[in-house]
Amino acid sequence: MNIIKKYIFYFCLLFIVVFAFYFRLKAYMVARPLWLDECFAFKVICDYNFLDFFSLLENNQVIPPLLLGIFKIFFILFGQKELALRAFPFICSIISIPAFYYFSKIFLKSKLAILIASLLFSVNCYLIYYSQEFKQYSSDVLCFLILFIFLYKLSIDNLNKKKIISYALISSFSPLISIQAYFLLLAWGFRELIFNRKYIKTFVLINIPAFIFSLIYYFNTLKPQRDSIIPVKEFLDYWILGFINNDIAHNFEMLKNNILYCFEPCNRYLLIIGFIVLGLILLLKNYKQRETILFSFCLIVMFACSYLKLLPLQDRSILFSLSLLIVFIAKPFDYVSFNKKIYSIIIIILFMLAFCKYDFSYLKTCFNGNVIQIRFEHVFENNPRKLMEILKSEYNGEDTIVINEASSSEYYYYKKYYNFEPKKEIYTSYTRDKDLDFVAELNDLITENGKYWFFYSCDYFNDKPVVNSLKQWKDDYKVLKEYQILDSYLLYLEKY
Repeated sequence: MNIIKKYIFYFCLLFIVVFAFYFRLKAYMVARPLWLDECFAFKVICDYNFLDFFSLLENNQVIPPLLLGIFKIFFILFGQKELALRAFPFICSIISIPAFYYFSKIFLKSKLAILIASLLFSVNCYLIYYSQEFKQYSSDVLCFLILFIFLYKLSIDNLNKKKIISYALISSFSPLISIQAYFLLLAWGFRELIFNRKYIKTFVLINIPAFIFSLIYYFNTLKPQRDSIIPVKEFLDYWILGFINNDIAHNFEMLKNNILYCFEPCNRYLLIIGFIVLGLILLLKNYKQRETILFSFCLIVMFACSYLKLLPLQDRSILFSLSLLIVFIAKPFDYVSFNKKIYSIIIIILFMLAFCKYDFSYLKTCFNGNVIQIRFEHVFENNPRKLMEILKSEYNGEDTIVINEASSSEYYYYKKYYNFEPKKEIYTSYTRDKDLDFVAELNDLITENGKYWFFYSCDYFNDKPVVNSLKQWKDDYKVLKEYQILDSYLLYLEKY
C-alpha cells in the first residue's frame, strides 16, 4: 500500500512539474516584443562594459551587476533577439521548479502538502510571467531558493575547507545577482552569532571577503542608485506602500496589496492571509529547527529593511519570497488526515474557496500562453517591433524621424534589431508631466520644411495624451501615411 501511495505521489508530482515547465515554455515562446523597461535593460548591457555595471546606470535601472554581466554574455553569444535576451530568466524559472521541490521538503512533511505547494508554484501567474521577461525577478526567485537550501544546514561549528570556500564565494557574489540575497545572508549570520557564539572568531574570518565586497558594492553601486531614485516622484509614490511604518492600517493595506499581487487572479486575500498565518504558526511550533530560525530571521531582516526605507517590499520586489508564502499556505495540509476529519474538511474547503480562481479557465489561459495578459495588458498594448518594421521598409534617406521620450528605449532596441541607421533623428523631451503642452512642443519641433516620421510606440500614461495630441495636431499638415498598431502609432507627414 505504501508503495502504491509512493507511485501515486511521484506520478502527481511529475504531472505538476511537466505542466509547470509547459506553462513557462508556452509563455516564453510567445516572443512578444520587448517593452519599455526591458529595452532600458538592453540599452545598459549594449552600451556599458562589464565594469560599468557596478556604476550608476541610466534610466534608473537597478539590475544587479553580476546579473547584467550574465545578460551581456548571453547577448554576445546568442544575439539580440527577444528569445535570446530572455533565455537566462527562462532558464532560471525552469531550474526553480525542481529547486522549489527540494525547498518545500525542508518545511513540509506530508506528500499532500508538498503536492499542494508544488501546484501553487507551478500555476502562479507571476512566476510564469517573469520566466519570459528580460529582468531580474525570475533569477531573484531561484537565488533565494538555492541560497536557502545551501544555508539552512550550514553551521560554523562543522565547517570544513570546502564549505568555507563555498560560503565565501556565495556570500560575496550572490548579492551581485540578487540584492535580496542579503536578507538570507544576514539571517544566517544572526542565527550563527546567537547559537554558536563561541565560534565568533571563525564567523568573522569567513565573512571578511563578503564584508569587503559589500562595502565596495554599497558605496559604488547601491548608494548612488538609491540616491538617484529617491528624488524621482513617481518612484517615491510607487514605493510608498512598500515601506512598513507605525500605522497598522497602512501595514495591513501593504499586506493586502502584496497578497493580491502575488496570487493574481485569486482575490480572497483574507482567506489567503489566514492560511499564511496558520502555516506560520504551525512552522513556529518547531522554533528550534535550523530552517525555522533561518526563515524567521529572514522575515525580521526584510521587515527591518522596509521599516528603515532601505528596500521596498511591494509588487515585484516581494516575489523572491513567494516560495516562503506558498510553503506557509501549504503547511496546514501537513495535518490533514482521516483521523482529523473535521479539520481536514475545513482546510480543504477553505483552500478551494481561497484559490478558486485557479480554475479550468485559468489553466486554459496558461495552456495557450496567454497568462501574461491577465495582469500585464500594457506589454501587449504596444508593438514597437511592427512599427520599426514598417518604418525601415518605407523610410526615405532624407526623412526625419521624431521619437517621444517614452518610446526612445524601444526605438533604440528595435533600430538595432533591424540594423536600421537613419540619418536624421529628433528626440523630444516629453516628460511624465501630464500638464505639459504637447501641441505647443510639436509646433516648436518642426521648424524646417520636409518629411517627418513620428515613431510613438509607447506613452507614459494610460490615456495616451501624447499620441492623442499628435493625432489632433497632424490635421494642420499633409499626412502621407498613418499606422495604428494596437496603441502604437506611426505617422508620416510633410511640412512645406
